[in-house]
Amino acid sequence: MSASAATTYRYCGRLFTADQMEQIRDLIASDPKRNRLQLSRLVCDQLGWFMANGRRKEMSCRVAMLRMHRDGLIRLPPPQKGNGNGQRNGELEKLKDLRTLIIGQQSGRKLSATTVETLKKWIQDGGMLIGVRDHRLLEA
Repeated sequence: MSASAATTYRYCGRLFTADQMEQIRDLIASDPKRNRLQLSRLVCDQLGWFMANGRRKEMSCRVAMLRMHRDGLIRLPPPQKGNGNGQRNGELEKLKDLRTLIIGQQSGRKLSATTVETLKKWIQDGGMLIGVRDHRLLEA
């Protein structure tokens, strides 16, 4: 047994060998256009990760892959949608190359806390807003 095969990682109640981690990395690299859902299905199929009823353990797989990503073991593609709790990922990242942002607001609607925090950070980094009549919009 090679030294790399002796290393194991536990995620979502499952042990992953170093060889299995490499298989996951290879799947990700083989087609950069795949999204996280597609990858989780492929990983389940390749590693035989199924429930007793024969269905893939897709959600456990996605959670495990996200934790692997956060631990620096794999690099997932960016998420295509929000994370389900109403917050969007990477808002500041999308704004980082802009210097001026023109925004409008429907009357009577407040900006979300996430949007306010994103805009505050962006302004601190040198961004400029146009179209905000009332700068109290950015107050907590």
